[in-house]
Amino acid sequence: MVLSLSHQNGLVKYQAHKKGDKIMALGANDSGIQQINDGNTLGIDLGSDPIVSSGAMTLSNAVTVTGALDTGAAVIFSGIETIAAGGTTTAADLTKSLISVDADVGGDIVTLADGTIGQIITFACVSATGVLTLTPANLAGGTSVTMNAAGETVILQFVDTSWYIMGGNAHTVI
Repeated sequence: MVLSLSHQNGLVKYQAHKKGDKIMALGANDSGIQQINDGNTLGIDLGSDPIVSSGAMTLSNAVTVTGALDTGAAVIFSGIETIAAGGTTTAADLTKSLISVDADVGGDIVTLADGTIGQIITFACVSATGVLTLTPANLAGGTSVTMNAAGETVILQFVDTSWYIMGGNAHTVI
């Protein structure tokens, strides 16, 4: 992982990599950059100064941003879960941004736990020989969403304490 950081003291280039089970950090300037004692965390604290990347930056695992996140470009959240349930009940993976479902004969039920405020998740029915019933723990304006044809979609965003339908194609709200 290579990070380029903009700071009052100039451009700081830092490289972090794992050596065994510890994070090793190398760089020209330690200002605002610290390796936490457990060796598993690299902390960056630049106060009010921004972090600027001139190229692609890949972040793995959990990333916490305190304050505003201004990307200046598109942010792509990845992860696809494919559900081919075969007449069963399956819990959707909240860490994925796209859930692709094959609605089988006998019907499939996909449950959706409450998310994190602002989280967006898309469900797409990619094939259907039956009915898909999506049942969020809390859905504003209904209790579930059904899809029964390939190409039907629903886009949900978690707001306050419920999932809100932001868009989609040909789904039915119950």
